Amino acid sequence: MMMAEHVDLIKKEIEQQKFIEKPMLEVWELQGIQEDLETSIQTKCDADIKIWRDGKFEVYRGVINKINENTRQIYYDDPFGKSCGPINLDSIVEIEPVEYIEF
Repeated sequence: MMMAEHVDLIKKEIEQQKFIEKPMLEVWELQGIQEDLETSIQTKCDADIKIWRDGKFEVYRGVINKINENTRQIYYDDPFGKSCGPINLDSIVEIEPVEYIEF
């Protein structure tokens, strides 16, 4: 039988193994993010915003509606129309416009 301390140590070890280092983006990747960000704001289309936070990637979907250049943060509306954010620009690793397929 395992003791609670052993279980806690095993859980911490598993979390450490899942940890992903923050990717160092090249200049061309940063330029691509900037272009996708500008396009998403101008067209008001949904975009998937992939960020790195605390050793893992998170993806948010929504319409980007505001960039605060002073605080380097973006704000967006999720698919249900709820205002969300802020997301730090420095944590963004990818922005991908979402294309919907009509049937």
